[in-house]
Amino acid sequence: MTVEWPLRGRLQQGMIFSNCLVPGYGACDGWGLVITARCDLANQKVPVMNYLPVVRFEDWVNEDGRAVLLGRAEAEEDGTVAKLLRELGAPESVLLGTPLPEVLKRLLEGLESKQRKPFLSRCEKAAAHCNEFARQDGPSLEWLKAEFPKLYSAVVRELMTHRLPGYYFLPRLEPSEPMGCYVVL
Repeated sequence: MTVEWPLRGRLQQGMIFSNCLVPGYGACDGWGLVITARCDLANQKVPVMNYLPVVRFEDWVNEDGRAVLLGRAEAEEDGTVAKLLRELGAPESVLLGTPLPEVLKRLLEGLESKQRKPFLSRCEKAAAHCNEFARQDGPSLEWLKAEFPKLYSAVVRELMTHRLPGYYFLPRLEPSEPMGCYVVL
């Protein structure tokens, strides 16, 4: 399927149309990429046209991109916390009944000052991350980008190289348009 840009006339497979409502994106501008088979459209065999929603990269990164980044950041943080607990001699199961900041505080109190020093900054960072992830609306995109810059870069790179499942990167919507960034959902 090739992307076509209609000037006038009937929509066909591969064409992009404007003024599309995109669920989960509120008042953001949206477009649609027609995916209904060309022959079905030509012969008027279908009462409803199927399309894939398209949004600007900036809107995607604030919605779905943030969700992808958040999932990866949480997984990385879980691994970091598990490693820290192992090094402090505690099983991960201690988190089942007690919040992480309290567990880390108690574990550090049980160490001598000399032993505590290498763990102090790592524990403070883990506790701060735990508090940020526990916020009702979750961490902000800005915080995620600042705390997990490599993960953010990886998500964007995967999107732009078409290796991020469920999303497809479009450099522009129209041939005459300067390079822009759009995402097909």
